[in-house]
Amino acid sequence: RNDPIIDEPTRIESADYLIVESTYGNRLHDKTSPFQELKTTILNTAKRGGSVILPAFTVGRAQTVLYYIHQLKSKGVIPDIPVFVDSPMATKVTHLLDHYIGEHRLTKKQCKEITETASYISTIEESKQIDNYVMPMIIISASGMATGGRVLHHLKAFASDQRNTILFTGFQAGGTRGARMLNGETEIKIHGKMVPIHAKVENLT
Repeated sequence: RNDPIIDEPTRIESADYLIVESTYGNRLHDKTSPFQELKTTILNTAKRGGSVILPAFTVGRAQTVLYYIHQLKSKGVIPDIPVFVDSPMATKVTHLLDHYIGEHRLTKKQCKEITETASYISTIEESKQIDNYVMPMIIISASGMATGGRVLHHLKAFASDQRNTILFTGFQAGGTRGARMLNGETEIKIHGKMVPIHAKVENLT
């Protein structure tokens, strides 16, 4: 599946040997549009009065997800609920889009609009505060496999409520919390305590 932000890779016309590192080397991507998948998940979750927690890799995937959310909001097909990016590194990388216009497909205007789609959380206190919101919202936070980072605090706060959705956005290595939740485990240990998983768990790859 082509990334909407990054340019196409350079085509190699001929080679005796071509060695390619590939996370998805043994399967094909689902042809379902990520716009449709994301739209459906956000709409269904918001109707339940829940929030969407998006564990996302900070470089590349977080920005792509933010792009999709911006597109859905601008078309008016999802409600205008708050979007938070709670990852210091993802915040820095997102704001780099505007500084390197020649390195991607987006225009300066698009970069500004996409960046303004979210509120950016910097301090630990701010990160804790958004867990107390009662309104539906979208939280994009690292790490992408839920192996560490601020997303663990959000999972502790939201995973036990069946109104919410935990939406993974990329490959989940075997044994990680992300892989175990996608495999149907009903509780996950976070910070030494078992957290029940009643939220809907989905994967957007």
